[in-house]
Amino acid sequence: MKYKYAIVGMLLAGSGAFGQDGSTDGESRVKISGFVSAVGGAVLNGSLHGKLPYQSSVNCPCYLSNWSYNGWYDENFSFNADSRAGLQANIKLTDKLDFVTQIVTRGKETDPAIQWAYLSYKVTDGLEIQAGRKRVPLYFYSEFQDVGLAIPWVAPPTELYGWEINNYNGAAVRYRTSFGDLNMTGTVFYGNETVSKSKYNQAFTGFGPGWDNSDVSWKNIFGGDLEFNKDWWTFRAIMLQSNNETVDRAGPVMSTSDMKVYGLAFNGDFDNWFFLSELTRNDRTYTGGTVSGAPPSFTVQAPAFLVGAGYRVGKWTPFFSVSRYLESTTPQARAVALYSEQGWIAYNAVLRYDPTSSSSIKAQLTRNLDLSPKNDFSGDATVLRISYDWVF
Repeated sequence: MKYKYAIVGMLLAGSGAFGQDGSTDGESRVKISGFVSAVGGAVLNGSLHGKLPYQSSVNCPCYLSNWSYNGWYDENFSFNADSRAGLQANIKLTDKLDFVTQIVTRGKETDPAIQWAYLSYKVTDGLEIQAGRKRVPLYFYSEFQDVGLAIPWVAPPTELYGWEINNYNGAAVRYRTSFGDLNMTGTVFYGNETVSKSKYNQAFTGFGPGWDNSDVSWKNIFGGDLEFNKDWWTFRAIMLQSNNETVDRAGPVMSTSDMKVYGLAFNGDFDNWFFLSELTRNDRTYTGGTVSGAPPSFTVQAPAFLVGAGYRVGKWTPFFSVSRYLESTTPQARAVALYSEQGWIAYNAVLRYDPTSSSSIKAQLTRNLDLSPKNDFSGDATVLRISYDWVF
């Protein structure tokens, strides 16, 4: 962690001169910004004890906080699971053409990774074409979920914000307009992405051999989102579909599936108090590979939701949320022999303090209940996390 934050520090040290060198007529064409979230935590108690049979490095009581990067907490206080830092450059190439790139380093990763790297061309005041590497906008906070200052939690709820793919390489068309006080933004996007040695699959190696050393691909990612905002409320809808494949690096195709995702979010902010609500459904029809076996295929339905509310009192903000993820399979008689259903519900109590407009300190107590049929994936757990978030 010290080494990786040193890399970010060196980049920050040089960002000021870089921005000045890129200036034109007194206005910088290169803008550098960044964020840091130092997150530490430990499990206070839990229902399972000892090493997990499919995760020899995990000692229970335990809690899987980060699905995408296999981030676990146990009884030993650790900064590895959720800590992250990022550096972003916005480069104005012409009056209409911009380049945006973002590099992020994490407690669970050995090397920094490029999260953003795309060109944006402004066709008109409302129409924009983007091409390159971007975030998959599955959820309301997806595009800025790593920025701790921008979210009410220490880390986004895993029940929604955690899949094997977070980015795509492709293109998007975004259109913004307004109707009086009503603002509308719509985006259509297409792309592909492959993750080598999937951390997500390493977290779920209990599904069988090969999952701890597998590559995941989402192909033909196609979708769109529509967002409306007026006064105190924001409404967002999202649809996405893709063709997915998981391959054991030793050779076998473990699964092929067709995925469809639907989501709705409705949030409100009344200055002092605010509320959040989000509902999604991820349906995957497995059509081949060792998971699905011979046809006929089966479908895993995975609805998830979160609701939360908070109240600002000066620099303090208490916040509470509930989030749930629960899988079911159709037809169940076939799927039960091939797929292990999973489910969790989490109750999160957060106390936030903002010492400045660019920093925050949070303490979050999470009670996580394992809803898996055998209640043995990670068991029930209570975990305490604290964070310091800073943007610059």
